[in-house]
Amino acid sequence: MEYSANPGAVAAKERDDHVKTVLKLLGALVGLVVVAVVVFWVGWLRAPAPEAVCEHMGELATKETGASAKKVWDQAACVKRMQPPEFGRLKYVKQMKCIVGAESMDGLKSCEKGG
Repeated sequence: MEYSANPGAVAAKERDDHVKTVLKLLGALVGLVVVAVVVFWVGWLRAPAPEAVCEHMGELATKETGASAKKVWDQAACVKRMQPPEFGRLKYVKQMKCIVGAESMDGLKSCEKGG
């Protein structure tokens, strides 16, 4: 603490220092919340692209049937059907990740049931 002829000035300076400290802490807290939201979005709420999901499904259909993917799979219709919903994003993302991770048509069927 410094000596001053005006004790009110010293108190005001101390109060300003406390306000600055509180504002720094609040800024750090807001920054952490923003980082957490971005990590949540990228890590859990970002689904694979519909094109990638449908391409994987076409590859599985080709592998299972042995025929050309164009004969057994309508890519354009699939992409249109796999667009993200306006609401219910968590369920959608879970299902899309399940489809991309499936290794057989039976695996795809379990994704449709919510697996």
